Amino acid sequence: MSHAQHQGCQWFEDVWNKRDPGAIGRLASADMRAHGADGSQRGQAEFRQFYDTLVAAVPDIRVEVVSCVRGGDYIAVQWRATGTHSGAQVGWPPTGNAIDVPGLTLMRVSGATIAEAWDAFDFGGLMQTMNAPAAPTP
Repeated sequence: MSHAQHQGCQWFEDVWNKRDPGAIGRLASADMRAHGADGSQRGQAEFRQFYDTLVAAVPDIRVEVVSCVRGGDYIAVQWRATGTHSGAQVGWPPTGNAIDVPGLTLMRVSGATIAEAWDAFDFGGLMQTMNAPAAPTP
């Protein structure tokens, strides 16, 4: 496994499962762009806000990497996120609902870091499970 492929596959373990937000800066380029399933585009600072919001809402979130494949400058990661919506958000109380979301992330690497990523998962279904307001602010 190349260093860049390792970085892409390791993202989910370090950032989400180890709860290491510092890994965002280590594994992604300074100008990385994350394209969310909700149509958003985030740089590192905005992604960190999204990360903090989701971890607060689902403190036991776990992301299992089902498969991780590299082709050229791209890494495709199939994953499944599970947890419990037990954390409170501003105007968005916890439901206690179980979260079980399969997804796919395509990452473009540059050198040894993630330069861009696209997420595909049922964002609307996740928000509905958490009884989120119509337009949540990550």
